Amino acid sequence: EENTDNSEIMAAKAALDLANQSAAVGDLDELKSAVSENPGNHQARLDLAVGLFGAGQKEEAIDHLVESIKIDKSWNEEAARKQLIQFFDNMNPTDETTIAGRRKMSAVLFS
Repeated sequence: EENTDNSEIMAAKAALDLANQSAAVGDLDELKSAVSENPGNHQARLDLAVGLFGAGQKEEAIDHLVESIKIDKSWNEEAARKQLIQFFDNMNPTDETTIAGRRKMSAVLFS
């Protein structure tokens, strides 16, 4: 029971961290424009993904991070990969979006 309680606390903390990150990213339209103008702008893409995830657009958020990994997986100490892991930790592991997202990430990382 202690492990269950601990994992629930960790999940709640991770969800709160993501909510705080999402609230801090700013205007999504501006971030979308920044990414359109410069697809290699990893910080804008990361911020956009966090904002989209917070807005419930999880698949689009995952796709942006996978694209960032494709462009430069080592950027900012693998920030895109780490953010994806945080997303997956906050999603239902049996959800189709989670499963598909993990496959996309694995395909890019191990190609």
